[in-house]
Order: sequence, then C-alpha cells, then structure tokens
Amino acid sequence: MNKTLQYAILLCLTIISLSSCVNRNADNYVEPVAVTPIEAQRIADCHYNNNPYPTQITALLEGQWLWTKQRDPYTGLTYLSDKQVIIKFNDANVFSVMENTVIVAQGTWTITSIGSDSWRLETSTPSEYLLGDIFICGDELLLSDIARDGFDNLYEKRN
Repeated sequence: MNKTLQYAILLCLTIISLSSCVNRNADNYVEPVAVTPIEAQRIADCHYNNNPYPTQITALLEGQWLWTKQRDPYTGLTYLSDKQVIIKFNDANVFSVMENTVIVAQGTWTITSIGSDSWRLETSTPSEYLLGDIFICGDELLLSDIARDGFDNLYEKRN
C-alpha cells in the first residue's frame, strides 16, 4: 500500500472519529431527525396572493397555533418540533406562548411593516418563537427569520 493511500485512510478515520465525539450523556437527549423541508416559497407565494393588507394578517393571526417544524439556517435541515409550543393571539392584541403547558412569554402584540409587503410581530415581551417575517397560508403560519441567520418556524392553526 502506498503512503498516499495510507495517509488518506488515516485522514478519513480521524474525521470519522472526531465527528462522533458528541456529548450524548444527557438522560433525555433525543437525536433530531430531519424531515420534509418547510415549503417556505409556497407559503410565501400563497400569503402574498391572499393576504395583502395588515388588517387581514392581524385577523388571521388570531387564534391558537401549534409549533410543528423548524428549519436550521446553518444546516438547511428541517426538524420536527421537540416541544409542544402553543402560541395564542387574541383580538385584544394579547398573546401567550406555552411550552409544554407552561407559559414562557405573554404580553401584547401588533404587526409592524418592515418594507414592501413584509410584516413582523412586535411584542411587549420577546420570545424566540415569535421572530421573523410573517407568512400565512390557510392553516399554516411561517415565521421566517432566515434572512437574519435565524430559524424558520412553522405552525399549524388549532382552532
């Protein structure tokens, strides 16, 4: 066996062994599994075609939303939510975020323009679940923060 091949094999084995050095000692650690990607372009196109006015967006946000998927901007992979997160928006512009039945954020909300036909939530209390541009298509809510190196979070309407 020539030296170049030996070095190549050694390099491959080193990379494999280093990539397997992940701390999996936590009792409740679950390896995330990539799933079907969020169809962000389809949802955005549907949103722009059906919800051109802020009053429509505000009315459509009202209700309960269940977090279903998240897209990681660094890997490009989409994962199922690993917690039960329910967001409630009411018509008095009050919201709550529940994570596994515990309220983790609550306050008031409104939408604010961030440019040509783009809207974001503005909240009195910050929440990692409420970041990004708003796109609503039927019973899907996409909060897309990918443009700012954040995550895409997909929700399904519950009521």
